[in-house]
Amino acid sequence: MLAAGGCKSTGGSTDGGGAQGGSSAGTTGAGGGGSTGAGGGSAGVSGSFAGLHAVQGTNGRGGKIADKNGNVIVLHGADESGTENYCTTWGPPPIVISPQGGPSPLTQDSLTAMKSWGLNTVRIPLNEDCWLGINGVDASVGGANYQAPILAAVNLITQTNGMYAILDLHWSAPGTTLPTGQGTMPDLDHTVAFWQQVATAYKDNGSVIFDLFNEPVMSSGTNDQQFACWKNGSTTGGGGDCPMVNFSVAGMQQLLTAVRGAGAKNLVMMGGIGYASQLGLWPTYVPADTLSPPNIAASWHVYDDQGGCTADGTTTVATLCGTSGLGGQAVMNAGYPIVVGETGYYSCSASVGQAWWPLFLSWADAQGIGFVAWSWSDGNNPQLLANTATFDPGGIGPTYKQYLQCIAGKTVTSATSCTFVPSTGCE
Repeated sequence: MLAAGGCKSTGGSTDGGGAQGGSSAGTTGAGGGGSTGAGGGSAGVSGSFAGLHAVQGTNGRGGKIADKNGNVIVLHGADESGTENYCTTWGPPPIVISPQGGPSPLTQDSLTAMKSWGLNTVRIPLNEDCWLGINGVDASVGGANYQAPILAAVNLITQTNGMYAILDLHWSAPGTTLPTGQGTMPDLDHTVAFWQQVATAYKDNGSVIFDLFNEPVMSSGTNDQQFACWKNGSTTGGGGDCPMVNFSVAGMQQLLTAVRGAGAKNLVMMGGIGYASQLGLWPTYVPADTLSPPNIAASWHVYDDQGGCTADGTTTVATLCGTSGLGGQAVMNAGYPIVVGETGYYSCSASVGQAWWPLFLSWADAQGIGFVAWSWSDGNNPQLLANTATFDPGGIGPTYKQYLQCIAGKTVTSATSCTFVPSTGCE
């Protein structure tokens, strides 16, 4: 999460069953699951993969995400901030991801609270240098000592609690620079190696999703030029398809190829340009997947300023829909699923956010689009909790919790177009 889309400060084995949480298009309730809507059931990815997989949409309706049995599910989740920075900021954790005094520790109590809200997904931001143990990261918090608590957390999420985990490359930097904030693009120096290792570690856990890069952003160039860099990367700084980036870029095609080369068939998310807010040309430049059908989804970050700072649902949806710019319809037309990897309100007034956000969430549910809210931790903006010991909602949390608990008792009408604005009584 960063300006113009927000502001922010290893592998277990499972059968990939995961949670049947969240309301599916045409089904009821958080925790319901079920198969219906565009795509319906699925034979799986490349013949045999016990995990989450993309189901291609048809006739302008977006793809869906299905579990190993072909049941369409919708991800309802929260981002758990802290793992992107603790090895450079907080020091070593105890047996949970985050230390006392830092962001919310991801314990069983925390996951129990999440499930009581109606959540079925946790997105975990990672730091490539912490994972790789390079560029001066202390061994006590880097390499194996970084990976171990991540593994424990993922197993707690997916195996013990039957939920889904999204592993997101959140902080990165080229060369000898230690990441202390978001990188602008994946770097060729480390990001390929990072994903080779992560994919190898989690390839047997079908409840784990890979989010290849948090928020791609470039300082100049047309949308076509930026998406060409996004896909193809460059071998030199300021060269090839990335003249606007001063370091060698690992393109999405290279990262996807690295994941598949490690033997991982997991669902892969790829965020668009403009801090993952712009999807208009995403289908034109989407990398080729060696799996058939492709097991990929668009990652989208949607905050209140992108909705035009208006509480009017029709205006908001019109801004998000379309086949250019933010471009939700473009991805739907191409039949790919969309997952909103970050969402919330912080930029516009609280009254606008409280009116706008439930409308957007209802719209997403009607499209079968999953969403993950930023952030379960305290000390972030926006934040879902007032207290990480009692898990009382705070900030945008009351709005999110109320929506999720309301929608759990509703039947979501499956959308027939990107501009469909539902009326479930939860908006």
